[in-house]
Amino acid sequence: MRTTRRRRAFTLIEMLTSMAVLAILVVILAQSIGMVSNAWRAGKARIDNFSQARLALSLLDRDLQSAILRRDLAVFFDKNGDPACAFYTEMRGGEGNRRVSLVRYFLDTTTEPDNPTLKRDDFGLNYESGADARTLTLGVTDELPDLPDLADAALTANTVAEGVLAFNWQFLTNDGSLLTAEEVLAANRVPVEGSDSETQGVYFNFNDPDFDKNIRALVISVVILDGGTTRLAEELEVVDNLLTAFQVVPEPGETYAEAWQDEVDAMQTSSEIPVLVQRSIRVFERTVKLPLNL
Repeated sequence: MRTTRRRRAFTLIEMLTSMAVLAILVVILAQSIGMVSNAWRAGKARIDNFSQARLALSLLDRDLQSAILRRDLAVFFDKNGDPACAFYTEMRGGEGNRRVSLVRYFLDTTTEPDNPTLKRDDFGLNYESGADARTLTLGVTDELPDLPDLADAALTANTVAEGVLAFNWQFLTNDGSLLTAEEVLAANRVPVEGSDSETQGVYFNFNDPDFDKNIRALVISVVILDGGTTRLAEELEVVDNLLTAFQVVPEPGETYAEAWQDEVDAMQTSSEIPVLVQRSIRVFERTVKLPLNL
């Protein structure tokens, strides 16, 4: 007589236990994927920040290394005496026929208010004046020539880096003093003999290059937000808050980068800037030694 063997099935408890274990594994796997994804996005944002900062600072470094700093050429202050990152370089620019150009860097917050951009403008120099608005002639050289307003210049200037929340520079003297452009301007306002005007701009004692107060280097500071986070800040409408946060004046002996980093640290206790945006803000600084052209 043939006997039949009964097949044993899973019990309800075993099924529930298996489902619970599977659910735990799915949760762990999802969390792991999320952590890897967040790490990848953070790494990509960091690379984006460093790439843009390296490009901007390297370009500025190159221009400053070829800057023409002479006693008969104005630099770093515009025609009205206001601070301007503008100077002459030994490179051809625009349609100029001379191997000299006037370079200007500025932060554009008007063309795309939600995507502040660092831009570079250059003007070629001719031996004779012409109708081209992108070329200049060397006339009065103790002050920079009239240049297009920043709002107009932003339409034609070259983009150096996007998502730039702050850009500024300071002067480093032989004795180690760190001065803002406003401090240099105030210190160098000296009455001109026989007139009601004042000299203005960067002071340098060409007769004594080792003079303690001579300016020998430029300390450049910049705050950059990566592209993805810039778009997020735009959606959350916090770009204006970010621009306002970095309009701080450094303490004596403090660089802009140090002051701005303090602002980034202080944002951790502020609810106005989302944490995802805070984590992507990067502050960079570079010191560039200025050439001396006697």
